[in-house]
Amino acid sequence: MIIPTTKLLATLVDRPRRSIALLIGSSVVAGLAEGAAILVVVRVAVDLAADRVSSDFVPLVSAPTGTGVALAIAAALALLTLCSHILIARETSSLSANVLRNGRRRALRAFALADWPTQAKQRLGALQETVSTLCLLSSGLASLIAAGTANLVMLTVFVALGFTINPIGMALVTVAGAAILVVIRPLSRGVRRAGRAFSAADAELAEDTSGFASSAMELRAFGVAEAATAELDDVVRDVAELQGTVRFRATFGTTLYRDIAVLLLVASVGVLSLLDQSAVGSASAIVVLLVRALASAHAVNAMFQNCNERGPTVALLFDRIQQLEDAEDPYGSETLGDVDSYEVRDVTYSYGDGIDVLSGLSMRIERGERVGISGPSGSGKTTLIQLLLRLRRPTSGTILVNGKPYDDYTNASWTRGVAYVPQEPTLFEGSIADNIAFHRDMDRSAIERAAELANVATEIRRLPAGFDTVLGPSGAGLSGGQKQRVAIARALVGSPQLLVLDEPSSALDPAAEGMLRQTIEGLGRHTSVVIVAHRDATLAVCDRIVELDGGRLVASGRA
Repeated sequence: MIIPTTKLLATLVDRPRRSIALLIGSSVVAGLAEGAAILVVVRVAVDLAADRVSSDFVPLVSAPTGTGVALAIAAALALLTLCSHILIARETSSLSANVLRNGRRRALRAFALADWPTQAKQRLGALQETVSTLCLLSSGLASLIAAGTANLVMLTVFVALGFTINPIGMALVTVAGAAILVVIRPLSRGVRRAGRAFSAADAELAEDTSGFASSAMELRAFGVAEAATAELDDVVRDVAELQGTVRFRATFGTTLYRDIAVLLLVASVGVLSLLDQSAVGSASAIVVLLVRALASAHAVNAMFQNCNERGPTVALLFDRIQQLEDAEDPYGSETLGDVDSYEVRDVTYSYGDGIDVLSGLSMRIERGERVGISGPSGSGKTTLIQLLLRLRRPTSGTILVNGKPYDDYTNASWTRGVAYVPQEPTLFEGSIADNIAFHRDMDRSAIERAAELANVATEIRRLPAGFDTVLGPSGAGLSGGQKQRVAIARALVGSPQLLVLDEPSSALDPAAEGMLRQTIEGLGRHTSVVIVAHRDATLAVCDRIVELDGGRLVASGRA
């Protein structure tokens, strides 16, 4: 699990080879410096205890030296170890931050560039859970892998130093250590299986929780909040049980390794004492190195355990990102200028279930024409809107703009020329001016002019801060009709060539609906308008009305 997990995480790291080389290099220096410092100190201690110089057990520091000089060397080595550990900590934190930042960027970008059908199929809360929980857990695992890698390198250095002191004794210890890994491997596989189940269940819980929060008003209105909470409680209980299983197996595996390692240490000391009673210094050095190596070995074991536990989370993160990246929306290279004509030619659309939502639909919209679309629920109006906006592509047939397939045009020029007002516009927490600009670089005069066209400027100016009035979440601070007209201003601020409005009068009273008609009439004949509506009063402003039924065009004529 660790190798594929590490490879995935490495794709989110800036200059991964440089980072890995720096991490390994710092770890080698840290291991050598710390190991040498330990050997020098052991030598001094043995010399003091025996009141003589004994240099046979430490080849790296075998030259006779005074106690003061030896301790000074040990202190210098300890400082070098400290500096190396600082570099390791810095690189570890940098790797973790890289994974968090680049993982979130990649997930958000993949979602933004994915086609609309893929975005629409995303479960509620899936993107939030991907960007927050999955990326955060992956970042934490990257930190653990970096720290574990550093400890693995240092462990290797300590073992190498041990072989220079007593090859036979160290060989026995190494074989025993390998035996420990064989013993605990079945437990590691169990942790990995449990980890996969927990990751999947926890992701589903996050999505269910998001849906629970978004439907709070309906739950309260229908008096079923407690029932919905009870259902969510069942999911919470199941996820908690899965997490408990994972944590028990992971924790038990870690403590089992540590306990066996302590027994190994005891056995090693016994073996070393039997091998050569005269080599007191050698035995002492091996024991001290083993004690220090156990700490590194414990960190390495924790890395493997965490990879087994959290590896499935990383795999889930990359699966989600890959699905979105594979669905990137294709765009052409032509630049869209004025929209002189818009033609839907024999278009059929199916959602993939074999049932045609639209069938053989043909219609044409000339420049400046106002076309109304009506029909009963389920007649295909929403699908037609999404096709007109290029959010979906026809299953068969084609849509032409200025005589060319509309897929030929770049996304930038397309979105400049086409604007949309949904039935339930989304306003965010921010100023009214920012809501109208909607992440675009618009000057204040254009924003106010669009508000004038949408017949909402006067009401905005009456507010204490005018266009700088800060709205609460979901546009709190405005009425439903004002929100709708702010959304219309948002669409008009870019001077679109084609304006599509979906039930724009659904939240408007008769007076506001009258102002909406004035807005449409005030656009002149340079902007084509498509209006989906049920109210005859709204459709009265149209030049022509197209009626859909069962996904087919059943009537088309003057309003």
